[in-house]
Parts: sequence; structure tokens; C-alpha cells
Amino acid sequence: MTFEALERGAVDFFSKPGGEVSTGVSREAERLVEAVRSVADADLDAATRDRCERDDGSAERAAAPASAATTEPAPGVDAPLTVVIGASTGGPNAVERVMAALPMTDCRVVIVQHMPEAFTSRFADRLDEASAYDVREASDGARIGAGEAIVARGGSHTRIDSYRAGRLRVRLEADGSQSVTPAADVTMRSAAAVGGRRAAS
Repeated sequence: MTFEALERGAVDFFSKPGGEVSTGVSREAERLVEAVRSVADADLDAATRDRCERDDGSAERAAAPASAATTEPAPGVDAPLTVVIGASTGGPNAVERVMAALPMTDCRVVIVQHMPEAFTSRFADRLDEASAYDVREASDGARIGAGEAIVARGGSHTRIDSYRAGRLRVRLEADGSQSVTPAADVTMRSAAAVGGRRAAS
């Protein structure tokens, strides 16, 4: 139901607090304010057009050529390449559109979407269906090669640990120093340190 709501135009969601009486909602005050501000600036006409395209199947048709592509370098792309995508409020639909349009090439993709742990695995499954890339949820020590992508697991940060023989290695860690978890800043800094000019965000 949550992802269906996002498809229909919702820009964010909150995990249901546990217990009969919970103070969890009050702790989400900052995220609620952020979400309301995002809605105020949202291009609702564009969101409506995107939904219409998905409903009539044109988005799937546009993505079809990429599914048949190989991992040969795309025109204008200096491979090998690491792409890090970071998104917060309103991000899931935008990330899905980017992944659906991303050409298959010698590229590894790391996606950091601020989302609770219970949802990141399902989000990875959706992106796997929408794109030509092999998308899965990040796990500690996972390696990512050409044509593969991972979604940072909710509840922990994803760091790029090393790059060797065309494959990235990621490390998951708990760190309360950031205001959100997972935080795109953590992943992007580590990608820049490891990937250098081969990293794009």
C-alpha cells in the first residue's frame, strides 16, 4: 500500500509507531516539516504526467532498449564509472525514473534513499523490475560489479570500502552522527575517496 501511494503521488511516508500509545510520532516532527515543504514546492503537473506515462506503458517502452543492452561503454561515458544517487523526501519516484532511463554500461550504482529498514528491500525489488541493472539491497561486505546496483539498507550507513578488479566493496555501519540514516553524505564522501574521477553523483 505504501508504494502504491507513492506511485499515485505521495511524496513521503512514516513508519507506523508501535504500541497502543506511542510518542514516536512526535519524534518525526522534523521529517514532517521537511515533507510539507517538499509538497509546497512540488511540480504536481509533472507528477501527473509521469503517472499517465506509466499507466499507458510508454515508460516501460522507453526503458525496453536498455534491457537488451550490454555493458559496453555508452556514448559519452568514460567507463568504468561509479554512480551514487542520493534522495530524501519525494525521492522514490524520481530514483525509479532515473534508474529506468540509465543506459547499461560499465557502471556500478549505489542508491541512498532515506527510508526505514522495512522498506529498502522492497524498494530495491521495484528498481530491479524498472531498470536494466541488477538491483538488490546492500549487505555488509557486498561487492558490486558492472551492471549492478545496490540500495542502502535502512537503519545503517553504506560506505564504499574499496575498488578492485572492477568491483566495489561496501561496508554497512551504525553511526548516530548523522541526522538521517542512511545518509547520502556518508556514501558520497566514501565514494569520492575510493573512486576519485570514476565517481559521479
